[in-house]
Amino acid sequence: MRTLLTLGCLVAAPCAPAADEPRFRSCPPARPLPEPSKTPLDKNGRGLFVDAAKGDDAGKGTEAAPWKTVRHAAPQLRPGDTLYLRGGTYHERLSLATVGEKDKPVTIRSYPGELAVIDGGYPEFARKPEDAWEPVPGSAGEYRSTKTYPDLAEDTGVAPPHENHPEHPRLRLGPAPKPDPALGVARGIYGSGYFSCAVKVLGNFADSMVPLHGYYHRPDLPADDPQVKRRAPEYHGPGVWFDMKTHRIHARLEHTNFAHLGDRNYRGETDPRKLALVIGGPRVAVHVEGAKHLRLQDLVVRGTRSRTLNIERSSDVELDHVTLYGGAPALQIQSVSGLRVRHSALRGQTAPWSSRSSEKYHGISSYLFIADGTAPANRDVEIANCELTDNHDGPVIGTIDGLRFHHNLFDNFNDDGLYLTTDMPAGRDVQIYQNYLSRSLSMLAFSGDGKGQAGKEALIYRNVFDLRQGIHAPDGFVPARTCGDHGSPVWKPMRLYHNTVLLPETPWRNYYGGGLAKSVRGTSRSYLNNVFYHAKGVPGFAIEPEGEQLADGNLHWSPEVVEKEPGEFLKRGRTPVRKQPDWFAESKKTYPPGWTAHDLFADPRFVSVTDTGLDVALKPGSPAVDAGVPVPREWPDPLREQDAGKPDVGAIPAGVKAWSVGIDGRFTASGVPVKPR
Repeated sequence: MRTLLTLGCLVAAPCAPAADEPRFRSCPPARPLPEPSKTPLDKNGRGLFVDAAKGDDAGKGTEAAPWKTVRHAAPQLRPGDTLYLRGGTYHERLSLATVGEKDKPVTIRSYPGELAVIDGGYPEFARKPEDAWEPVPGSAGEYRSTKTYPDLAEDTGVAPPHENHPEHPRLRLGPAPKPDPALGVARGIYGSGYFSCAVKVLGNFADSMVPLHGYYHRPDLPADDPQVKRRAPEYHGPGVWFDMKTHRIHARLEHTNFAHLGDRNYRGETDPRKLALVIGGPRVAVHVEGAKHLRLQDLVVRGTRSRTLNIERSSDVELDHVTLYGGAPALQIQSVSGLRVRHSALRGQTAPWSSRSSEKYHGISSYLFIADGTAPANRDVEIANCELTDNHDGPVIGTIDGLRFHHNLFDNFNDDGLYLTTDMPAGRDVQIYQNYLSRSLSMLAFSGDGKGQAGKEALIYRNVFDLRQGIHAPDGFVPARTCGDHGSPVWKPMRLYHNTVLLPETPWRNYYGGGLAKSVRGTSRSYLNNVFYHAKGVPGFAIEPEGEQLADGNLHWSPEVVEKEPGEFLKRGRTPVRKQPDWFAESKKTYPPGWTAHDLFADPRFVSVTDTGLDVALKPGSPAVDAGVPVPREWPDPLREQDAGKPDVGAIPAGVKAWSVGIDGRFTASGVPVKPR
């Protein structure tokens, strides 16, 4: 697939592919599609086999006589077994309670060189779309299903809203219903926004897996019906809607015409009878409960309006090279310990033409991943070398004790990015490091009353935050920002050190650190040895003296600042404005040098900062070399011993090779694809 590099982020090629590209009846994928398994057969344990096309559940499960369904095979697995799924699509929903042993895990995976897809949706829309749809009389471009789907009318099961923020659920559920071995568990959509509970169907283009918009009310679908109670009807791109009266699914795949998107607008097939669609069912696609020592490997899971993968009360579960297409959310966990998500992809519901307003006010604004706050808490979770992309909200991760979130590519969230909630009993030992994070309206997000935060510091270090590229909105691109909250609650305590942050403009109210030094209100924050690079505007330098803060050793730069003399910029930034408190003098009471005493205003001299690429390694002679302040030894830092002399400022010390992120390390720490070897 041809790709474009925009401000260091991988984005899809325009929806009109060149002659040398494969043709997609919808449009080219917004992300690399999953590839067949490269893992060889395991010769140590017993191998069992399933083949959706040629198998028979009356068979023996051998390679020569495979079973037909995973549902039939899963209960027969013993410790040390590997279940191989031959390539193809398995239209079934799974309920797994598999128990292995520590040294003999149970593995469910694709056969080597093949790709197995578990699809919880309706197969007719992909297999025989010409028979699945019919035009809606009198409504140009609108189609409806030829069959009815009363199961989609079931209650979505959305949790009660948060008492202070009605658009955001509490993220604590009651006891889960007993799983149905035949259908999976009937758990519903878990999202926020005005209409999330009323969105009854979700889907994707089957060829590109670009999401279809889940519409709340039909007036938005044809976009010419004046009957709408809350807002004027708006078309937000190819999508689906469920009619609660007739129990039929409606679809409209008309082209989009957002001027600022140019050739990234939808220009594909508009008749659903002529292309395959993934239309999600109402239930969880794969539900894991009570499992131990379980491995899911080299699989794709999709086809639900609910949770794509739900894991409850399980331990030692690993996802390896698994792709989850949301779903609301793509992944949810409750009371899970020892979860490892590695080299996997979580893809959300945001298409290239989706926006915050289209999802929040005309559809579903779901989370990508939820670590539920139900006791006992989730603990010991690792998310590494993964790709988390394209959704309204990102992962809710402030509800985990012992989180390691590292070497991930994290991109394109039109509302909240990393959700560091502050009103949960869990949230201890959270470490976020060596990631590439880009395009989020609020990259670090918070909500809650902030009580009981002692000992719950989030350590955020050695990350590259590239926020220069805007977020699509109906009228243009809106700037991304480092952080945000819901009603100015207390923020989670944070230690932010050795990060490189690239910003698009002057932060709100000129707050220090790109907005990170907003009012502390009873919590604590530290900012040490970070680079804050502003593509435009003036770096923020306002700090409020309340609470426990520490800011020092940071480097600030913008080519648009008038005062090119470093001392003048820093002096002006520390000077009280009008009757504001003198925070610099006040800070010396707890930090004798004073906050920002060792800060610099200087060009960090990155290798490259352009519209077509990014490399935030430091050139020889960079003022960031040896310019930092000491960081407490108890704060972890994988590059501490490689940083010769005094600490360098920023994510990548001079002379240190940048790490890779994403699946199999296919992107650099600057979000640029790694060149083929």
